[in-house]
This record gives sequence, structure tokens and C-alpha cells, in this order.
Amino acid sequence: LDVAKGLAFMCSDESGLMTGSVIDFDQTVHGWHSYSAYETKILDDSLLGE
Repeated sequence: LDVAKGLAFMCSDESGLMTGSVIDFDQTVHGWHSYSAYETKILDDSLLGE
């Protein structure tokens, strides 16, 4: 429900111009890396090709 409210706000005219203070400048997903502390066998066929 909170995600829907946030998305509705970002799509509305009230949100205005979004900068790096709202969405990270490099447009990456935080917490995603080709390395992990967890089992990475499920990542073998990913887009990373590793």
C-alpha cells in the first residue's frame, strides 16, 4: 500500500522534477551486486553472465 502511494505521488503533477535526492543519480538498484555473501549459483544464468 505504501509503494502504491509513493508511485501515485511520483506520477502526479505535485511531485515536480525528480533529482538524485529522490532517485539515485546512477539509476542502480541498491543492494544488487555480482558478488554476494549468499549462495550465488542461482545467479549463474543471469544477465551478468557470471
